[in-house]
Amino acid sequence: MTPAERVRDPVLIVGSGLPAAAVARAVATAGLRAVLVDEREPVREGGGEGLWYAPWWPGGEPPIVQLTEAGIDRLEAVYRESGEGFSANRRGRLIVTGRPELARLLRSMAGRQAALGHGPLREHTTTDWYLPSPPDGFRGVPDGFDLLEGAGLRSAFPFLDPGMVLGVHVRRAGWVDARALRRWLIGAIRGAGGVVVSEPVRGIEFTGDGWRITTVSGARLSGPTLVLAGSRVRSLGRLAGFELPWADYTRLVGVLAGGARAMPGSCPMIAADLDGWGAVGPAGELGAEAAWGLPSLLADGDGGLRLEAAMPGVPAAAEVGRLGEALLERLGQAVATLRSYRGPPGGLEVAAYPMPLAPDLRPAIGMADRRGGFVVAGVGMTVGLVLGAADLLAAYLAGAPLPGYAPAFVPGRFGPLSLRPPDGTTSRVDF
Repeated sequence: MTPAERVRDPVLIVGSGLPAAAVARAVATAGLRAVLVDEREPVREGGGEGLWYAPWWPGGEPPIVQLTEAGIDRLEAVYRESGEGFSANRRGRLIVTGRPELARLLRSMAGRQAALGHGPLREHTTTDWYLPSPPDGFRGVPDGFDLLEGAGLRSAFPFLDPGMVLGVHVRRAGWVDARALRRWLIGAIRGAGGVVVSEPVRGIEFTGDGWRITTVSGARLSGPTLVLAGSRVRSLGRLAGFELPWADYTRLVGVLAGGARAMPGSCPMIAADLDGWGAVGPAGELGAEAAWGLPSLLADGDGGLRLEAAMPGVPAAAEVGRLGEALLERLGQAVATLRSYRGPPGGLEVAAYPMPLAPDLRPAIGMADRRGGFVVAGVGMTVGLVLGAADLLAAYLAGAPLPGYAPAFVPGRFGPLSLRPPDGTTSRVDF
């Protein structure tokens, strides 16, 4: 955008949860007047209280790594700005595998990230020089990656299955209390002069010279610029009159009550690369095929274990529990102590959250509609992506210089988007 095309305010941000709040805070601190229409109360934060972050994972492309690292920079700044006012840690993310061919590939990928300047790679066959992460906070944790194998891996993490041959401990990683972070962001929005309206949206329309939002109570909010953020971008986009050509994915989250006895509560998040990311395997007894990505396991702080994975499609409500059991079984291949522990009857609670993703699995950040419509979508898996995307969107709106990775996330990168004017016809707009 040229300086003459800088966005006029107020900026209407519509969405739910952490992504919408992060965008509104970034917009407000960039000097624009932010009006956040938040559709969801904090207690319904998608995915529960914890949200992980990591600068790299297998398959992460350079633009995603750069965006995520910028978001982690922002997370650490916000943590300091808040006076450490929300729970956060830097315990790391330990990616483990028991397959020699995947071990070689993980070693190569970690070395490549180190060569690109994302921190040193330290290799350990014993734990003599391996520094465990503190259970809370960011202080005293090295950057880069620790590669553990053989006796070193078994000594540092004795609860793992003996068949795990290699682990890459990504150090600038961990998780935060997403609800508490969101509450702090809401306070920061108001402190910067922004407005927060906590109501579901009934309608979004373009009036010719701007956008008008109608809430379920009948309240109307108007402004020249619209930003849609969060997991409901597709459905909100349909209300606004444009369509994102995305596929439905699901973020599956389970909590195993009392499961913390299966592994230390202060250990890093475990990500099990069992088949190679992107591999397709059976989803338990469902008889369907599901690409699980990297199933992850972490302590939830309340004596339970949190299980998480992403999968394509939207499961029926009756299938969610069985998918959770299948996820628990898969993680048991990596964590030996998990196989013998199932907790009390009904101890595994599973929920599914919508997570629409682009065909290339990158987020969409930027202009989606030449009438002044912008989106931030596909960032809900990690808090690093959320905060990095919010800052990038604010740079678009304020006319600030854009980072080199910005073109990788433009919403129109797959070609023209569909627009539906109020008369019901459909047109194509090429970006």
